[in-house]
Amino acid sequence: IIQKGPGNFLGLTLVQQLHCGSVGAVWCIKFSHCGRLFCSAGQDSNLYVWTVNGRENFFIKMRNKLSNHLFNDESDRMSCFSSSYGQSVHPFTASRYSSTLAGIVNVGLDLAPIFCSKPFLTFSGHEMDILDICWSRNYFLLSVSLDKTVRLWHISQPSTCLCCFRHSDLVTAVAFHPSDDRYFVSASMDCKLRLWYIPHKRVSVSNEIDSSDLLQYDWLKNYL
Repeated sequence: IIQKGPGNFLGLTLVQQLHCGSVGAVWCIKFSHCGRLFCSAGQDSNLYVWTVNGRENFFIKMRNKLSNHLFNDESDRMSCFSSSYGQSVHPFTASRYSSTLAGIVNVGLDLAPIFCSKPFLTFSGHEMDILDICWSRNYFLLSVSLDKTVRLWHISQPSTCLCCFRHSDLVTAVAFHPSDDRYFVSASMDCKLRLWYIPHKRVSVSNEIDSSDLLQYDWLKNYL
């Protein structure tokens, strides 16, 4: 999993099954940049955030610390996307990413549960299936849905949607800017790519695309 290039996955073993009480299919799963969280979403319109075993207290402390002084009102929600914050990279992410994955793999070989059995957070707000999700390096989440919206979340605010970005048609894919959390790209069934600037809640640039590209998620990052 850690090595680059193609590999043969021989001797795969089921280590753990996670149940969150969701109804219907799970359409997308994405790990955070630090590798200690992942988010699942799908047909029941909710996002479920899970933690690696032994790391839940770390994220509880982080959530409590941030929730005490961030996002108290609408202006705070957008001010967190100042250049100083939006472009920062949490020191927890880059330097320990490889060691985190190595730890997960080693635990997996011993057949011990890798993730906590219950979701750390649940985000609700979408009205239809969620098709894609994306993490930023500062623990923001974007989700796109058949309800024609992109919604913004943060792990310190489990009961709050920070912002809703409405589209004229179904949204199929989303990606944060790789180094600046203030920007993201969305792809919609109206055959448009939109580059959004979060502090102003509006589109900075849009571009027409071929309809055959709308469900190919990986190339969105190349656009950025």
